[in-house]
Amino acid sequence: MADEMRAPVESYKIGPEEKRFVKRFRDMLRAETLLQAIGQRKSVEMQNIISLWGEVKQEKQRLLSVPPQVQEIPGQNFTPEGEGEQTPEQINAKPEQWQMNY
Repeated sequence: MADEMRAPVESYKIGPEEKRFVKRFRDMLRAETLLQAIGQRKSVEMQNIISLWGEVKQEKQRLLSVPPQVQEIPGQNFTPEGEGEQTPEQINAKPEQWQMNY
């Protein structure tokens, strides 16, 4: 029968295979939508982390480029004149008799 305008439509039933297909298709659409939403959320989180990392690097560079503005007070250096800095062995050495043991 040729297609006619306003002709009655033949009724048909969806079989079990078609029902399974439609159900799987809907489930896959839901999964795709969920994965896209999760991906977008992770993308935004990563952009935030990347921008924060850039700010931290800039702050580090700024802090390293500025020389310290601290002036040493006379007597602040506790190493005797001429000895220079202490080595780790000297720092971790046994306390002398005059030092208190805690």
